[in-house]
Amino acid sequence: MVSTRRRNRGLCAGIKRRFRQLYEYFFVKNLKVAFIGLSDSGKSSFVSPLFENEFLQDMNSPEVRIHEKKMDNIKVLIYDIPGDPSSISKWDHYYKKSDVIIFFLNSTADEETRKKSKNELHSLLYRNMWMRKNLLILGTKNDLPDSMSCKDIILALDLMTIGDREVACYSISNKNLVNIDLVREWIVEQAALVRETRWN
Repeated sequence: MVSTRRRNRGLCAGIKRRFRQLYEYFFVKNLKVAFIGLSDSGKSSFVSPLFENEFLQDMNSPEVRIHEKKMDNIKVLIYDIPGDPSSISKWDHYYKKSDVIIFFLNSTADEETRKKSKNELHSLLYRNMWMRKNLLILGTKNDLPDSMSCKDIILALDLMTIGDREVACYSISNKNLVNIDLVREWIVEQAALVRETRWN
């Protein structure tokens, strides 16, 4: 009797698991996103504003952090990759694992940092030219008076020369939640595009 009950429970659990898998396959979208940028560009502190609609100061981590989040019917997997010199070599690995790339730039950065950001971004795209991933550039810290505008960011990173993929650019503030809604809309659009590509 006990073994029969156990078998029934196991059968029910298996049916539920299969039903959940089918539901997720047909109705839940999945998106893998790489957060890439130099140190102090606001990558890690962007997670809470994006998914929780609140700002929490987050310290830089020397390790890659992986976040699994839900946005409407989208399961979003975030690869938050450090931007220190010893970690930049990891960018290519997570570029390949991801569906889309979000590149962060501290919009109050000095000229040297802006140039390094531009060089690292273009080098990353060149090394992975056969894997075109749509790209969103986020200029962070636009709540500060000396922050660059989107136009300045486009010029600083030489984005007009990237013509082989979709490129978007927003100026945001993690602290004041400025333009975070635009990033959410972009993620929803990208999830739909990725799903359509997988089904075709």
